[in-house]
Order: sequence, then structure tokens, then C-alpha cells
Amino acid sequence: MSSLNVILGVVAAGVVGGTLYLAATSGATSTSSAPKSGGRAPAPAGDITKAAPKVIGPPPGATMAPSDPEGVIGSILGVRNPTERDVIAANWNNQWVPNEGWEGEVVEVKRELMEGGYSIRLFFNTGSVMHDFFVVCVVPDNDQDVRKGDRAKVQGRIDKVESIPGGAGVPMNRIVLKSGRVVQLIQMAPR
Repeated sequence: MSSLNVILGVVAAGVVGGTLYLAATSGATSTSSAPKSGGRAPAPAGDITKAAPKVIGPPPGATMAPSDPEGVIGSILGVRNPTERDVIAANWNNQWVPNEGWEGEVVEVKRELMEGGYSIRLFFNTGSVMHDFFVVCVVPDNDQDVRKGDRAKVQGRIDKVESIPGGAGVPMNRIVLKSGRVVQLIQMAPR
């Protein structure tokens, strides 16, 4: 990159090796240029090189989950022993949803006060109420204006897979994704 202009309050982005990096800027507008002869120029105030990059998407060498979330949730459905189910579920932790994302119907978008950012809850109907499930994707912001009723494709790192006893004997099955992003928004809800 020969030069980079950074404006106060704007998030700067760059792609390195196929991975998108984001960094918040501070300070006034600045320009960073590579030195004309060898070495690296000192970074001016507010330069993206001073901020710690936030990785959006899987890091190099990440273990990828199946392209269909039913393969993940299906591994714990029907396992009656809670300890055995927890061990199977833990095997999915820290695996990444593939780049094309998992697509589902958005049933809830809410601000996460403890986590920061937003949680986008997608519903997956399998044809059996006992096997239906949710994918909850925690994203840093809702810049794509995702709303209930939309369809969206999401990607993130699997934080947990669980089947929680619910009302009327119907379990709540869910996959929680952290470090998430909306890969594609298919807007169906009225705006």
C-alpha cells in the first residue's frame, strides 16, 4: 500500500492475505506513505498501523465447520446423556462457519449490552419441532440494517452448541457464533 488516508472517526479497513482487517482511527486526518528508500517510515498519529487490527472472518489455518448448520446441531440431537452431549458439542467450539455463510430467517435483532454489538438470531426449520434450531450470531454493529423478517447469511466462530430444555418438552437447540459478520442480507421485511 503506497499511501493511506484516514479521516477522524472513520473505521479503516484493509485486506491482507484474503483476511479483512478493521481498525478504528483516532486523531486528525493523516497520510501514511512508504519511505522512498528501504525501511519503514514512522507511523503518524491516527495511522491505521498504530491500531490493533480486529480480524473479521477466519484467521489463516482456521478449522472450518460444515457448510450446513444442520450437520453441527444434528450431532447433539437425540443424545440423552447431558455429559456426553456437552462433550460432543464442545468439539465444534472455535470452528468457523465457511465464507459463504449460513442462511436463515431473522427472527430477532437486539443490542447486546454485556457483549457489545448486536445479536442476530436466525431460525432454521428442519420439519421437526424437536430438531428446529437457532443460530445466534454476535456482530460488532448492525450496519446493514438487518431486521426481523429478513433472510441473512452469517459467518462467525462457533462459541457453543447447545440443546436446552424448553417449555412443553420441546428443546431449544442453538449454535452461538462470536466474531460474527453478515455475509449477505436478503431484505424481505418492509423498510
